[in-house]
Parts: sequence; structure tokens; C-alpha cells
Amino acid sequence: MGHADAGILGPLAMAVVMLPGVVCGAGLEGTLVTGIVNLFAFSTVGLILGSIAQSTIDDAICLKLEQPLEA
Repeated sequence: MGHADAGILGPLAMAVVMLPGVVCGAGLEGTLVTGIVNLFAFSTVGLILGSIAQSTIDDAICLKLEQPLEA
């Protein structure tokens, strides 16, 4: 799940930064650098949040499966 979130958030952040830069005619180098920095930053955030979400879901499922065994 973490890799999927990283794969979505990173390119989305890059597109959000690059599109206004291209439309407004901003400098290519600055727009690319900002887009690449945001790509890596948001990919890292997506990886961390996706990993936390996956572990939370796994823990909840394990807890639900263990409850009938303890009763």
C-alpha cells in the first residue's frame, strides 16, 4: 500500500507544480527543479503514510481474527 500511495502522490505533486509553470511561462529549469523536489518529497510522504495505513489495517484484521479464539 505504501508503494502505491508513493506512486500516486509523487507524480501528482510534480504535475501540480509543473502545469502552472508551463502555462504561465515560468523558467524551465526552476520549474523542473521544483517539480522534482516535490516529486521526491511527496513520494516519501506517500510511502510513510501508506506504510502506516497498511500496518493499521493489518493490526485491525489480526485483532478481529483473534477475538473469537479468545472467547
